[in-house]
Amino acid sequence: MSYEQPFSDPMLYMKRGKDQPYLEILEEIYVDDKGKALLTEIPYRFDRVQILEQTGGAGDTDIVDGGSFTDSTKNGSETIIFPTMYEVDSGTLADNQYLVDYIQGVITFNISQVGAKFLCKYTGTGYHYISSSRIYYKQNPDGTVTTMKQVLDSSLDTINNIQNAMDNANTAANNATNVTENFQSLLDQQKLVYKQSVATFSAIATTYPTPELGWRVVTKDTGIAYRYDGTTWLEVDMSTTVEGFNVTISDAAPANVNVLWLNVPNVNQTTRVVKSSTAPSDTSVIWWES
Repeated sequence: MSYEQPFSDPMLYMKRGKDQPYLEILEEIYVDDKGKALLTEIPYRFDRVQILEQTGGAGDTDIVDGGSFTDSTKNGSETIIFPTMYEVDSGTLADNQYLVDYIQGVITFNISQVGAKFLCKYTGTGYHYISSSRIYYKQNPDGTVTTMKQVLDSSLDTINNIQNAMDNANTAANNATNVTENFQSLLDQQKLVYKQSVATFSAIATTYPTPELGWRVVTKDTGIAYRYDGTTWLEVDMSTTVEGFNVTISDAAPANVNVLWLNVPNVNQTTRVVKSSTAPSDTSVIWWES
């Protein structure tokens, strides 16, 4: 685990200015197991930090008694809380003394105040912002230190890897959907549902007013098969199941045994026999009147 480069990621001090003047703050603080309490903002040294009262915790409850006095030097009279706990600038701290670090915004108490909660009053001048590269997370067996920045960077890498995996999974899912849709489209193009034949093309619309994809209908007058593609009827092939049958007129027997052969010398022609009550307009067919 490597160390961060020194001075490359400094602590920032954001001080209140003209648009954000110093702010009077009443704040409850807690004394940790080292006798320290952290203020939200950096206090203004000239106004000092006052401990007004003890609000709870396990500290010495007799230190702050909530006494007060009247300051007659003010315009009118003003009641000032007179704390029995007071600030010192240096030295060994007594039970009722505290030391304020006006650079870091930290109050140090006598160890007897561990666990206590106090209400304090001070003038806030701004904030210290500590870089994540300077926040201690744990000390490793080899003596190096893992910082919060390293933990966050590792977490972000994990999140990015998860996001990439999710993106890849979504891409694969979309590809699979496209393949499925393409396959379904291919099936739709090949789909055939055979319906009963009709007399003419115009009869398709009346016989099958609400067709479905793939329906196939043959018209008897032409023998043409039509398929419904979802929008319109399209010609697809010639039917082999229409009325009538093929006739070969020739002086030689045809190779195709599925036709009727009329042995007529010196004529080679293929025609069709149709059954109808009226003569067909197509002169190339043999008419069988019925």
